[in-house]
Amino acid sequence: MILLLGPKGVGKSILVKQLDDPSQFDTSLQLDGLPSAIPTVGIDFKEFELKEHSVTVKEVGSAVMPLWPSQVNETCTKVMFMVDVSNRFQIAASCVQLLSVLGHELLVDKSTAIILNKCDVPDGMSIAEITSILRLDDLLKSFPINRQPKVFPISAARRQGVEPLIDWMIA
Repeated sequence: MILLLGPKGVGKSILVKQLDDPSQFDTSLQLDGLPSAIPTVGIDFKEFELKEHSVTVKEVGSAVMPLWPSQVNETCTKVMFMVDVSNRFQIAASCVQLLSVLGHELLVDKSTAIILNKCDVPDGMSIAEITSILRLDDLLKSFPINRQPKVFPISAARRQGVEPLIDWMIA
């Protein structure tokens, strides 16, 4: 099981829907051409096939984000933390939550991924800017080489950059 965490509105639900069935989004029917999703309230389980591998994602809605440690158990093998690189107002809170998650004792033996979502938004922060603000280089160096979080810049809505994330999820 993979635990998916992140602040409100970062795109967790859209990512899960895109992973489950990208054909369910008819972007021609939407004003901005992007899929929409109802935010998760509570915790949502989703099981699906990715490249002939069965994957279970447990998405923790932002309203219950403080309770995420209670969702880590022996079936949880990986943790993904999503950040919205287009929301400059939320980035400080995202950084605090990310550091709290990555430093938690329950994750000592878990593979972790940092998902930089909405990289396609024109006014969003560049990868260099977000790397600097989150101090990703220093953060990654603080982990043993075999436990360093993987960083994935993506656009969940457009399904851009998602293939490397899928490969990490099924590895």
